[in-house]
Amino acid sequence: MTSKEYEEAATTNPIFRELRYRQYYEGSYDYLLKRVDLNDIIPDQFKDEHRKRAIISILIDSYAHNISAHSLTVLKWWFQQRAFTDVEIQNLIEELKEKSSFDEWGVSLRDYLNRRFPEEYSLESIEEGILLQVAHWIKIVDKRREIGNYLPVRDQLPSLAEELHPLFKFLLEKGAFWSGITRDQQFGGEMRNMYDILWNDFIRNPLYLGTIAHSEKITKLHIQIRIYSGRRYPAESDDFIRSYELEKDEQGQVLSGTLATINVGGGENDKTIKHKYIIPGTLHDSLKAKLETFEIFLPGGVVGKHSLFTLIENEIRNVKHFQEPDLAKMRTDGLKLVIAIRPGNLSYEPHRLTNKPLYKIGVWLGHETILYNKGEHLVVKRLETLKKDIITQDTNQARLGGNFQDKICAAMLFNNSFISVERRVYERDDRYYPWLRSAFSTGVDQGELTETDFEIKNSNLERAKEELTEPAEDKQKGFFKKYFHLWRAAPLYKLESLNAIQSENVARFKIVTIPDDNWKKAVRELGVIRILPEESAGMQWEEAYQKWLNIWLKEKEVLIELVHGKTAVGYIVYDQQQAAYYNQDDYLVLDNEVQENYAYYTKTELRFAHGTNPGGAEAKLGLLAVRNHGVLVRKFFDNLETISDFDRATITPAHILELVEVIQTRICIFDKRVADRITDEKRAFLNERLNCGIYSEDEEQWETIKKAPGLSHYHFIIMHLSFLEAMKNNEGKRYGEEGIVDFIDEQIGDQLGDNCIFVVTTGRGREQWWRKLKDSKYMTHTTFRPVESLIEAVETASLKNDDLELKFNLVKTLFGS
Repeated sequence: MTSKEYEEAATTNPIFRELRYRQYYEGSYDYLLKRVDLNDIIPDQFKDEHRKRAIISILIDSYAHNISAHSLTVLKWWFQQRAFTDVEIQNLIEELKEKSSFDEWGVSLRDYLNRRFPEEYSLESIEEGILLQVAHWIKIVDKRREIGNYLPVRDQLPSLAEELHPLFKFLLEKGAFWSGITRDQQFGGEMRNMYDILWNDFIRNPLYLGTIAHSEKITKLHIQIRIYSGRRYPAESDDFIRSYELEKDEQGQVLSGTLATINVGGGENDKTIKHKYIIPGTLHDSLKAKLETFEIFLPGGVVGKHSLFTLIENEIRNVKHFQEPDLAKMRTDGLKLVIAIRPGNLSYEPHRLTNKPLYKIGVWLGHETILYNKGEHLVVKRLETLKKDIITQDTNQARLGGNFQDKICAAMLFNNSFISVERRVYERDDRYYPWLRSAFSTGVDQGELTETDFEIKNSNLERAKEELTEPAEDKQKGFFKKYFHLWRAAPLYKLESLNAIQSENVARFKIVTIPDDNWKKAVRELGVIRILPEESAGMQWEEAYQKWLNIWLKEKEVLIELVHGKTAVGYIVYDQQQAAYYNQDDYLVLDNEVQENYAYYTKTELRFAHGTNPGGAEAKLGLLAVRNHGVLVRKFFDNLETISDFDRATITPAHILELVEVIQTRICIFDKRVADRITDEKRAFLNERLNCGIYSEDEEQWETIKKAPGLSHYHFIIMHLSFLEAMKNNEGKRYGEEGIVDFIDEQIGDQLGDNCIFVVTTGRGREQWWRKLKDSKYMTHTTFRPVESLIEAVETASLKNDDLELKFNLVKTLFGS
């Protein structure tokens, strides 16, 4: 029956009139519309579940491909060739003993080592160790002679621990990355400068990066950086042609060149004992200075970091698309990986001149490639592929491959969520989907110092297809690029509408001001800790930081005395009106009344010495170990070369506030994995001197802390989820993951607040605890941090032997900035 026939029947047919169908449908109109909407929602929910599984499959495939099939395969073989059986080594030792007397060549070394560590090993053990090492070296050289070429990983004589530990760290963090994939919720993130991320976390992993292209027999990788200062010509939003100016530093140096070269290969005549795997590039220092000014936001911390790395690693693997003789040249000269960076605006806020919110990141191989394949242009083909859903329409199976790995990771970096990969809800989504842009260029115009890209995105794809369908020459070559976006980390944001959460990335700010306390839940859910009630228009960063500390600190009036050894060198004064630093001489000449007033402030003594002894000798003297290349000298104070130079030290107001926050923030960690990184004696010392309590998962210790000093003493209470689950509730039953609200009710209660945050940590991707917590009153004072980030914070400072840096690293990890 058609609508017209029904209308006629409903008004004329007596049976229809008696059944009162019209009144029924009119009265049920809203309900029926809701049912229609639900009919749309339920399939979407099923799609989302399929996409979650697809995301896991697609990103696990990146491990199987880049890491396992390429890098680990060759590393396993090299190390297998380097390993020898006990029988082989023992037979060689016996041969050494027969052919030459240890007394002739080894006694002096043995006796020296015995004097060096008399308590640790017996004389016989030292002699055995020397013979083992010599035998191993001989076997390595014999193997090299047998094979005929030199490979550093397989053949160098010294230990490879310096190169192996970054690889193990990388694999450890990949585990955290994969567990983050299974979480819908990402809690805040990390704010890091671009140099720190690229050099310390990416480049300093030469065994991995140097073997990704080993299938093509390429073992040398040049990592090049190109900084764009801006667009040369204004362009309409859908224009293809984008001409970028290359930036220069103050000395006129063009900021485009090699940051580092990674080389895991060798040559037949290589005579070096210790191979140099990472060689700083000729422009390293200039590029470093610029990259350190680029503060980026990585959502989820380690999760965002490895999303970025996956995008870069996949580009290295694109070497498989090249043919001979290009590959032969790469084997000789090395593979060039270009990373380009340009500060930029959101496309719907195009006219901002300062504090631009984005960094547009370009990644490509610095080798020309044929841009057409069977009449289709590569930039068009890539974007058409990226526009496809990550699951197939008919079977909901995951679409595997590097393009979809890139798409998922770019979505994570832009939206703070993996599952947002197919989201098309907000204006930002429509403008930036599918989260990457496809481009090519013919290189840098050296005369003009510009580079012109032909770049396409979702909005101009169809016109680009028309533009590029008739190539003048099938063999046209150029540089094949991809672009994506990172958010700039920034200090302060005034949230004026909850709708702004969809257009801005609020998590990238250190402090967020809100006009309504009811908004706190929405902001805290993004992982922001420093939330400030809006009190005055146009508040600047330092004023906001001061107001934040007035909320955060337990003591509102603080005097921090800096003591180098036994000599007082300076004072930091903090109260609700000021944060000031006085060196010793200036403090002594303050007005008597002022000094007497400061005498009533809560005093913290920061007594320190140069941390030269990893064994913790400073702690035995009651002194914090502080290094000359640590945060106190390099980050906070100016005019210092070493910690002995405090007579001329100065410090900016913003750094005073930050240092006060680091020193005065009280931390209580219950996580065995973190505690195992530090000795019991050191942990007790850090608790006493820096209010940094790190404990194993001991219920008795937990009960002791609850009694004295009490949980309200702390700003951050950090607990391993498994430890929480195993505790018993008031009924004698395990809390379990779903009992987190009961745990906080019974164990912590109302001690949580604006200056007492409960932090859950786990290495697994579980989030049932968060779902239970979201609707409770504790949600605004609870967050999550991955345990890998806490472990890294402790390990980095411990290896440096800098106690203050350990506290600094933990505070920054917990705040996210």
